[in-house]
Amino acid sequence: MPTTAFFRLALLLLAFLALGVTYPVMGAEKASAPKSAEEEQVFFSADEVNQDKDLGVMTARGHVEVSYQGRVLLADQISYNTRQDIITASGSVSLLEPSGDVFFADYFELSGDLKEATSRNLRILMANRTRLAAAKSVRIAGEKNVMEKAVYSACEQCKDDPKKPPLWQVKAMRVTNDEKKQTFEYRDAWVEFAGVPVIYTPYFQHADPRVPRHSGFLPPSFGGSSQLGGAITVPYYWAISNNQDATISTMATGKENVVLVGEHRNRLANGKTDTEGSFNFDSKSQFRGHIRAKGLFDIDETWRAGYQLDRASDDTYLRRYGFKSDRWLETHPYVEGFAGRSHARMESYLYQGLSAKDDPGKAPVVLPLAEYNYIGQPGAQGQYWSFDAGALDIYRGEGTDTRRLSSRLGWTLPYTAPAGDIYTLSASLRGEGYHISDYQTNTRTEKGFSGRAVPQLSLDWRYPFVRNGERFTDVVEPIVVGTVSPNGMNPTRIPNEDSLDFEYDDTNLFSPQRFTGLDRVEGGPRVAYGVKWSVFGNKPGAMTALLGQSYRAHVDETYAADSGLKDNLSDYVGRISINPVGNFMMLYRFRFDKDTLASKRSEVGARIGPKALNVRANYVFVDQNSISGYPDREQINVSASSMLTRYWSAQAGTVYNLGEKYEPISFNTGLVYEDECFALSANYVRKFTYDRDYVGGQYVLFRFTLKTLGEFQATAE
Repeated sequence: MPTTAFFRLALLLLAFLALGVTYPVMGAEKASAPKSAEEEQVFFSADEVNQDKDLGVMTARGHVEVSYQGRVLLADQISYNTRQDIITASGSVSLLEPSGDVFFADYFELSGDLKEATSRNLRILMANRTRLAAAKSVRIAGEKNVMEKAVYSACEQCKDDPKKPPLWQVKAMRVTNDEKKQTFEYRDAWVEFAGVPVIYTPYFQHADPRVPRHSGFLPPSFGGSSQLGGAITVPYYWAISNNQDATISTMATGKENVVLVGEHRNRLANGKTDTEGSFNFDSKSQFRGHIRAKGLFDIDETWRAGYQLDRASDDTYLRRYGFKSDRWLETHPYVEGFAGRSHARMESYLYQGLSAKDDPGKAPVVLPLAEYNYIGQPGAQGQYWSFDAGALDIYRGEGTDTRRLSSRLGWTLPYTAPAGDIYTLSASLRGEGYHISDYQTNTRTEKGFSGRAVPQLSLDWRYPFVRNGERFTDVVEPIVVGTVSPNGMNPTRIPNEDSLDFEYDDTNLFSPQRFTGLDRVEGGPRVAYGVKWSVFGNKPGAMTALLGQSYRAHVDETYAADSGLKDNLSDYVGRISINPVGNFMMLYRFRFDKDTLASKRSEVGARIGPKALNVRANYVFVDQNSISGYPDREQINVSASSMLTRYWSAQAGTVYNLGEKYEPISFNTGLVYEDECFALSANYVRKFTYDRDYVGGQYVLFRFTLKTLGEFQATAE
């Protein structure tokens, strides 16, 4: 066979790819890119090659194999009619694409210009494991592939019985693959489950399953509630560009008119943004809506900036219309930099409270909050310096306005003695300057300047005793932390803005300063002591227990009577963590009254069982806190999940209030089926909450997903 004719034959054979699907963009990129000599090589083998010059036909027979640019074509026989410019292949024709797609056919015929083609018994196994088969396939004008009597499915074939129908499949009299639009269109189609036709449609369309993103309408979702009435949501997905997309949804409700919802996602070379928003005019012609956005951008190698925006038109809009809702909505722009061993950050906070008790005029506006932190290089003995500085300005429409400048200089020396005990000596000097206005104390309204300087010296001592056994290693570690600083460093002229959320527990037992934030300081000579016991098995698994208490030389009126630190001796705090080998985990944290050993805080979390039956339980009891204003809270959360079979799973859970009002808070249960091509779930949720025009109730959610076709869901309340 002449070399030039051979190359043309090979190229035309490999164009068989066009019978299934082509990648116009990728193909254009490959055509324009220079190819190496190895990429241009064509590998060919056959048992017999003949050429009929009179008829102008070249034929290769017997185990024909052609390989070119990563594609491999196999056939029993191929021929090329040079006069009609037509190529044919027959007998177990298969083509393996570099993408992983595999094409099979009994026979195909292709024109030399690649625009017209015909095949019989075409079968396609795509790289994503979806399948398409057709009795006949015709390529038209180099743009569309029309398949007659076609079947499409994303399900795997049954290994025991390959002839058994898949879990679901779509059968259609005609399927058109439009390569420019990157879509599959079905005419006179049936959706079958386990071989049984269940849904008929004269027409439907979906994106080519090999296309990662494609603009178009998504399956609608149905629902309703006693507050909104019946509802239907129709989403449209818009693939704007390679780095950004959007989803625009229209939710029509029976009682509260139409709600427009939009989501936009953008990924840039130096950052990303995510934005969500909605609005409607309700039955009272009132505007209601929300916006939720966040972004993060790298300015250069040192600096980056970001933002969080979260606002709603009113307190109950998010919950009433089914959007995620928190206790507070937070708007938070910031910029920060990292350089060596230092960090700088400037940010602002704006809050919107969603509780009926919240007064918008008293909500703080933090503008700005600036911080700088630096840790020096360790010296010859491991000692190092640290420096922190900050500025804060809090404004309120009604109430206290606060401005604060702060700084802290620290020095730390770690030391390990020859006997194995570990010492950490630290010294610091911190100072804060305040300017306040309209600050209401117990006796009068304060305004003007105030400040303080607080020196502090602390020594941390730990002595771990280790015992190695045949099956486990245990470590007993006594811990003592002594701290000295002046008394009375919390004058009444200094407001408490950032130290309200204080709770004495095992996490801050050995901290020289237990208050969060800077507005409150722990003063006076004091010592914290305790013992930690850890057990580590030779196999994965461990247990840890901690018990401790603290002593103060002087009573500090800063602490509330129910804080656990009011008297010289504090309450007992600790934790027990058990995580052995196997399907069991437990964490118990506690605070006991020093005199009566009555429980002031109990937190128990446990997880028991394998995937076949897994139970989780969390119990929390917290005594009232006068500083934060929170009342007693006692609550239990229990849930169970079970992997019933390989594909079926179930779960149920409840949250119960065990305090003064012994009542349920919520209950939920669900059943899920999920395999490689299909998912079905049914969930029931019961909420026992209400807030003005929002009333929690019963929710039923059904969702089923056909892989590559879409997700369908329906809700009812």
